[in-house]
Amino acid sequence: VLRMLAGLGCIWVALQYKLLYPAYALEFLRLHDVNFMAALGFSQFTNEMFVMLAGLVEAELGLLIILGILPRLIGFMLAGMFTVTLLLFGPYELMGHLPLYAIAFALIAEGGGPRWSAENPTVPRRAAA
Repeated sequence: VLRMLAGLGCIWVALQYKLLYPAYALEFLRLHDVNFMAALGFSQFTNEMFVMLAGLVEAELGLLIILGILPRLIGFMLAGMFTVTLLLFGPYELMGHLPLYAIAFALIAEGGGPRWSAENPTVPRRAAA
């Protein structure tokens, strides 16, 4: 359940604040120049493109979390991204991302959790005697 809700949360934030209504993210980029794509050699990469790419990556990570594909790797990626923002913006950022750190560490520790069977999702499979 945690994995499903975490994935839906990532998709919701990507849609709400980056893909459908990017004004908030664009204003944030106007105040804080964190568009690092020019430093990587993409000189024509605008803030609008950066916000859209960030939204698409966040939505895809959410979908991968829901599907249970590479959950430990995604947990490491989430923890890494949150740590970068913590280093850039200080302890205030930690308070907002603390629950997300917990989810990332749960994904790292437990992976995707138990798999459900399509035959009978509530009863675990037993080995034949």
